[in-house]
Amino acid sequence: MRDCGTCTACCRWPKIPELYKSWKTRCQHLKKVKGTNNCTIHPDRPPPCQEYKCSWLRGHGDEEHQPDQCGVLIDARLSQWGKVLVAKALRPGACQTEEGMAAIMAIGASRNLPVIITHDDDADLVVGAAGHEGIVNQIKASPGPIPLNTPQATHEQAVQEVLKNMGINIPDGG
Repeated sequence: MRDCGTCTACCRWPKIPELYKSWKTRCQHLKKVKGTNNCTIHPDRPPPCQEYKCSWLRGHGDEEHQPDQCGVLIDARLSQWGKVLVAKALRPGACQTEEGMAAIMAIGASRNLPVIITHDDDADLVVGAAGHEGIVNQIKASPGPIPLNTPQATHEQAVQEVLKNMGINIPDGG
């Protein structure tokens, strides 16, 4: 598995209730030390921080597709379209840049999943897609952004997927 190196995209994008951190805000525990951003609570960080791994960190895409380099953070999520990758811009317009689109296409192909591109200011609004013609056409035909929904019925599937990614297999029925 790869190492984050100097990338701190996951310290800026996800909502972390345990840290009272909202979407797209820099974590209060991220401090510059000798010119490099460091997590001051890394050994004791809460479970969502410990468990989160973006698609790049999981080995998908090339080195230049690391989130802090291409400007796009990509991870998996269950949605109304099933399992998809979700691309979130780390800076305005990053998903539409050459570097951002290269990362979206490469990571989507590597994981063999469609990629949903979210609004720069709201990760729950879909403004584009790549890798699946039906989803791309549905989004293009929409008069505006489409809400990204995680169906309640799939919560159990989401939990199973997280456990599977952690190497924990729970037999059916318990």
